[in-house]
Amino acid sequence: MMFINFEVTSLILIASCFIALCGSVIIWKDSVNITHSASHASSLAIAISSIFQIPYFIISAIIGIIFGGIKSTINRQNIKITTNDAIYIMGNVSMAIGILLEISFNHLKNIHQYLTGDIFLFTIQDMLALGCISVFLGCIYLKNINNIIINITYNRKFWILESFFINALEVSGIIIFTKIFGIITSSFVLGVLPIIAKKISKNPIQMIINIFVISLFILLLSYFLAIYFDFYFSFISSGIVLWILVLFIVFRK
Repeated sequence: MMFINFEVTSLILIASCFIALCGSVIIWKDSVNITHSASHASSLAIAISSIFQIPYFIISAIIGIIFGGIKSTINRQNIKITTNDAIYIMGNVSMAIGILLEISFNHLKNIHQYLTGDIFLFTIQDMLALGCISVFLGCIYLKNINNIIINITYNRKFWILESFFINALEVSGIIIFTKIFGIITSSFVLGVLPIIAKKISKNPIQMIINIFVISLFILLLSYFLAIYFDFYFSFISSGIVLWILVLFIVFRK
C-alpha cells in the first residue's frame, strides 16, 4: 500500500501555485533567462546556508534582493548591458562560487542536492517561505489584474511586473524551489510549462489556471512514481515534462 505524506502533498500544492504565478510573469516579461540564472544561484545559497548554518530562506531572500536591485537599477539607468545578460552573468558566477565553496569545505553532498533536490527532506521553513511568496505574487496580480490583461493583450510593458519587489520575489522563490526540487526539475518545470500553457491559453487568467493544473498533475504523478519505483523525483518529473513537450510539438503541427 502506497503511503501518502500529507506534508509533501501540501508542498506540491504550494509549489504548483508558485509555478503558475511565477511562471506566468516570467513569460509575460519575456525573461525566461531569470529561471536558469536564479536556479544556478541556488548553488551559492545552499553552500552559504550549510557552511555558516544560516536558514536557507534568509539567504534566498538576500540573493533575491540583490538580483532584484540590480535588475531594477539596469532598467532605470542607461547602462550598456541588458537586464537578461546581467542576470545570466550573475547566475553563472553565483553557481561557480557556490560549487567552489562546497568543494573547499568538503560539502560535496550539496552538489548532489543542487542537481536533484530532495522532496522528502524539505524544511517547513522553506515550504512556508515558498507559500508566502506565492501569496504575495497572487495578491499583486489580483490587485492589478485588469491592467495586466490590458497590457498583455496589447503587448505593452507594465511597470508593476518590472518592479524591484516582483523581481526579488521571483528570484527568492526560484532559489527555494530549486533547493527542494533540484535544478533539473526547476529548469524543466519553470522553463517549459509556462511556454506550453501560453500557447493553449486565451487569456492571462486561463494561462495561470492551466499552469497550475498541469504542474499539480506532473508533481503529484512524479511523487507517486518516485515512491513506487524508488527513483529520483527530479528525473521522473523532468521526463514527464519532456514527454509533454514532445507531444505538444507533434500534435500542434
